[in-house]
Amino acid sequence: RGYMPTPTYSAHWIADPGLRRAIARYVQEERAAVAESIAELAAFGPYRKDV
Repeated sequence: RGYMPTPTYSAHWIADPGLRRAIARYVQEERAAVAESIAELAAFGPYRKDV
């Protein structure tokens, strides 16, 4: 048995404004990709969807 995919969160403070913006752009794109992956993997989960 596996675990259902679940998003994780963290909070970091980045002092450099330029680096902070670059990381924010990357995380925004990554968030969408992770959400898509979670949705795809959830289809293979052990829980019934017809209940």
